[in-house]
Amino acid sequence: MDRISTLPDEIIACVLSCLTTKEAVATSILSRRWRHLYWLTDKVELHGPKVKKRSCDSLVDPVNRVIMFRGGAPIKKFILDASDAKLASIASHVDVWIRAAMFRGLQELELFSGWPGALALPLSLWKHEQLTKLTLSLSERVRKPQQIKYVESARLPRLRSLKFKGMALTAEFINQIFTSSPFLEDVTLDNCYWTGGVRHLCSKSLRRLCLFNHEDKHEVNTIIDAPSLIYFNYSGELRVDYTIENLNSLSKADIILDCDYFNSQAVGKFLAGIDMAKDVSLFGFRLEWLKNEDVNDPFDELSIFGNLRKLELGYMLQVEWDMLLDLLYSRPLLEALVFEEIDCESILPEEELDRFPPNLKVKPWETSTRIHTRTL
Repeated sequence: MDRISTLPDEIIACVLSCLTTKEAVATSILSRRWRHLYWLTDKVELHGPKVKKRSCDSLVDPVNRVIMFRGGAPIKKFILDASDAKLASIASHVDVWIRAAMFRGLQELELFSGWPGALALPLSLWKHEQLTKLTLSLSERVRKPQQIKYVESARLPRLRSLKFKGMALTAEFINQIFTSSPFLEDVTLDNCYWTGGVRHLCSKSLRRLCLFNHEDKHEVNTIIDAPSLIYFNYSGELRVDYTIENLNSLSKADIILDCDYFNSQAVGKFLAGIDMAKDVSLFGFRLEWLKNEDVNDPFDELSIFGNLRKLELGYMLQVEWDMLLDLLYSRPLLEALVFEEIDCESILPEEELDRFPPNLKVKPWETSTRIHTRTL
């Protein structure tokens, strides 16, 4: 007898939980003892095939077998990747599967859909108090946002991770989730279609926030208040107003602006809100946007990011070297400067190296499209 088969069921369950459900089920042919051991795992992870014909049995039948016919075995984690399944008929089964998983103690739900139209979710999901992680993601090949059903008073008191991609949402709904989730730590809102009033992304526990808005005409004004936030990532056009407050713990910020549209006043207000960041990446910017228009002292005009230790600049609309030098000399804590994808006509002139602050040791090297300068 092989050594693995002699292990206790609990140990084998831990091993099987490292596999996808399809791989775990495949072990049932090894022997009688292994026939139902995969039911001991508390994770169900299924990846649907590409569905080109009208029948969706190739996805529905396996899910039914591992969820509906597992008796009272718990399901703490349910991952369904149907992003390649183009049939909307699959959506009618999603509600039943999620209800069954919730009945068995669901804590983490990750659903990747590939069909247009509404996403059938049980309304009780938004009051499932055991839920700690929720991911709802729509395939990028589906152009229209996906509608989801939700209740007016969502309550997810144990939720720690929330990720929405391609969903049609209201500001009021996301506000309810933030209000009812005191342990929320990680939030990603990726190209969602927004309606309603003002988004209040306010949380004392939030540590990571990613906002991707490549179609900002569907954005809404936003207030961010997160004193524990460590990482902030924004990509979009800043067509709407952002009020950012109390990011006193912010360590790293990655900001990408769409150069087709920008409002310098909105950009200045946005950057002032992430002023405490120590590691900053700015793509699609002008250096002049780092100015603080409220400061009268011309020697302290570039007053944003006073704690800066690393600065990365990329896809710059233009590079004003005198302004860059002013920035470097006014940041005594700055240790590293990186240029990415700078226009070749704006490559750092060799003679400018002598003007760099002595405490900022740099080593430039050039390729056809980029130049990097880093500390030695």
